[in-house]
Amino acid sequence: MPADAFAAADKLVPAIKRDRMGWSQEELDELKLRVERGEKLKDIATALNERWGREFTTNSITGMADRMKKKGKINA
Repeated sequence: MPADAFAAADKLVPAIKRDRMGWSQEELDELKLRVERGEKLKDIATALNERWGREFTTNSITGMADRMKKKGKINA
């Protein structure tokens, strides 16, 4: 895709704020909710991929959930 096409797309779609790991706040909120419900990490990855159109791996879900637990952001 030419650089001009990216510039045009940026004007049409508002930028989503992401943390340094590439997660949006909405994705983190959904991850937290699903982990606290006790869903399997593989199922969480599948659900997030379907909802957000991303390619989260089970390992990325596991890593982020673990970091959030250590910081006290997830009660699980």
